[in-house]
Order: sequence, then structure tokens, then C-alpha cells
Amino acid sequence: MVMRALKVGRFSYILVLTVAIAAPSGAFAAGWKVVLDDEFTASTLDRSTWATRYIYSNETLDHLNHEAEHYRDNDNHVMKDGALHLTARQTPDGWESGMIRSQQTFYYGYFEARVRLPKGRGIWPAFWLNSDYNIDGKLAWPPEIDVFEYVVNGRQDTENMFHSAGSNYPAGAKLDYSYHDPLYSLHLRDYVSDTPLNQDWHVFALLWLPTEYTVFMDGKKIYTRAFQWLNKSGAMAPPAHVLLNFAVGGSWAGRYGIDETNFPQSFDVDYVRVCQFSESGGATDGCPHDPRGPDLKSIRYQAAGDMKKPKIVDASLVRPTSRAARDAKNVPGTKIQVRAEVADLSSAGNDRSLFVGMRDLNSKTIVASTYTAIPQDSSNSNALQTLNAYLAIPSQLIPGRYDLVVGLSAQVAAIDLKAGKEQLTPISCEVKKDERPKALLCVIDQIEIGQ
Repeated sequence: MVMRALKVGRFSYILVLTVAIAAPSGAFAAGWKVVLDDEFTASTLDRSTWATRYIYSNETLDHLNHEAEHYRDNDNHVMKDGALHLTARQTPDGWESGMIRSQQTFYYGYFEARVRLPKGRGIWPAFWLNSDYNIDGKLAWPPEIDVFEYVVNGRQDTENMFHSAGSNYPAGAKLDYSYHDPLYSLHLRDYVSDTPLNQDWHVFALLWLPTEYTVFMDGKKIYTRAFQWLNKSGAMAPPAHVLLNFAVGGSWAGRYGIDETNFPQSFDVDYVRVCQFSESGGATDGCPHDPRGPDLKSIRYQAAGDMKKPKIVDASLVRPTSRAARDAKNVPGTKIQVRAEVADLSSAGNDRSLFVGMRDLNSKTIVASTYTAIPQDSSNSNALQTLNAYLAIPSQLIPGRYDLVVGLSAQVAAIDLKAGKEQLTPISCEVKKDERPKALLCVIDQIEIGQ
């Protein structure tokens, strides 16, 4: 991505916030829980767990860093032999490949993936964490943590190396490492092995704590460095999502061209697992999944596991009661009624409204919208609230089918709305047509606009 290209310059950073981490007795081991686990044994990719584009450009961005590939869904996410195969190939229209981005977001924890790396000059698979939406649905970079980037350009970066680093605030400060393996270069932030890393499966893992993180490969500690999840202003950044992607080419990996004879090929993922510590206990087995992984029994931290999100528990288009109205198509100039049930409103702040909109199926732009103010006493409550909204269909709207969407937003000026600057609070969708742990808008129906 645009911000990832900056990493080639090898930045440094400083810490401005401290959080105490205790290391108590093994009695606290009960607090580690599996919070995300995908073994990729299904016949198709679970789209409620994974998106297949970057979160930018309304979650449609399909490439970064002047790379050659564009991420597609043209058999680029092959489920076979109990693994996900992110497949890259050259087509008459250019290079295409696959990526996954977790719908779920996290503050801290243990992140582990078993992968098999591809071969040849010009490849750039990666396993990394990036910041998600803030409470107003805005995105910012940094921070970011790269568990690994397997960049092979055939000269400076070869098949026996991987890059691993973190980007946060501020750039240019000295990095503080409490440990690093002799094979890990503090200057380049590259690990250099004696043998190629694409000859077998490897387990890469990240232990991310409030004041530091540690990277592991096959249970071996690669380095530990001080790190805080801060944005450019030095404030706490939004939670992170997990990404695994197979990039091809670009100014780094493709500096000396792409070895086309190795394609089509895939970046293979056997599993992805995330564990987090909880003060409430209730541990689950499998933290870590790899028996060679670090012992988490003596590690605990105090932090929210995620940014708490309001829930759209149910929402629906209220159907007309008369037969004539039911038989008639919606037409420009008429109004439709939407009823929504919302829980955990207190986590959205005090200035939110129920947002109802119609969205173009292709461009994903909002073509009609309305706000319904949430009573102040309701916005401070975690109880289930029932809200009603009435949306006018614009008279100039082109006939066709549109997504009907709902969300929570701070009301903004019409000119901002037209420019796509809604201040949408991240929510959890729990409606029949849309079950995602994190979204800006929940799709509740499709509506057909007639002549």
C-alpha cells in the first residue's frame, strides 16, 4: 500500500506512552483464549471472516506500492487439501492475485499462521497487521506491524531472507530492541537464513503486547522490540486487522523484473489463529497452535481486546400493509420505512444518529440517505433500542436495484455526505442478510426502483 512503500526507507521510531505488563504465576494461564481460528478446511473462503480487498477506497482497493498485481476473485482463493492457496497468475489483462483481510479487529494478542512461500524473482507475500476504522469510520496510517514480508528481487533480497518491522509514531527515532537473533539485521530489519525459506512449511507468529512485540519463526524468537500502537499524532490508534496477501512486482520485489516461468503459483496458508489474554479467564486450548511456540502461561496484560462496537441486531424494510401498495414497485419521490434494533449504543458516543441509505450495487456509493436522531438517554444505554426511519427516494434516481443499508453516524452536512464523508461508527452486523463482526454499514435488503 502507499504507506508500505515508505518502509523501504527503513524508518526508526520512539515510544511516548508506557503500559505496565506483569508476569505473574502460571495461574493466569486460564486467561488466554482463541478469538479467531480458520483452518481453511471448507470448500470456499468464509466471507464473513475474510474480505479480499484492502480496507481503503470503501474497502475496494485492490493493489498498492505500484505492484503489478490486482487482487481478484477469479479463482485466486483456492481451498484445497486443507489449506488456502492465494494464487497469482498472469492474464491478458495483467497480473492478478489473492489476499485476505480479517473482518474482526484486535488490540494485542498472539497471532500465528502456518504458510508455504512461493518461488522466484518478483514475489512479495506478506503476513501483517494494519490499523482499522476509528469511531468515526476514518482510516489513518501508521501504525502497522509486518510479521514477515518475503520479498525476492534476486539481488538485495533473496529466497533465504524475510523482512520484519513495525511502523508507528514518530518516524526517525531510534528503535529499542531487547533481543534479536544474530541472523536478524537491525539495520535492514531482515532475517537471513542459511537455506531458502520456500522449500517447506513455516510457522510465523507475533506476540503483540501494549509496550512491545516479538516475532517468531518455527518457535524461534527472531527479535523483541519496544513498540506502541500509536498514530501520527501520538494518540492510540484504532484496532488492527490481519492481512495475508500475495503481491507481485513493484519497485521493491520487481526491481529486476518478474520471473514469469514460476507462474501461476500460490502463497499457501494452512491456518490463521489469534489468541488474546482476558482477565475474566475461561481459557481455550491451542494458544499457541504450534507446539514450538512461546509459553504464554506467565504473560498477561491489561487492555481492551478490541474497540467495542454497537450491534445492529435486526433491521428490515417495513412492508406496506395494503395489497395495492405491496403490488406497486417503489418509485422515485416515494418514502420507505426501515425499522432497526440496536444494542450497545453506549460505545458509539452521545452524538450518533441512525443512518439509513440506498447504495449503488457497483460503485458502492450512497445515492439516498436519511438520519434519525437517537434520544440522548438511549445513546447512553446498552439495552436493545428500536428505531424507525423514513427514507425518501430521490426523484432523479435511475430505476434498478440498490442495497438498503443501515448504520450509526454523526450527522454531517449534505455537501459532506455527497463527497462520501459520512462519520460512520464501526458496528457489528447481526442481521439475516449480513453477519459480520465489523462493518460501517449493514446490508439489510435490496430494493428495486421502478419507472
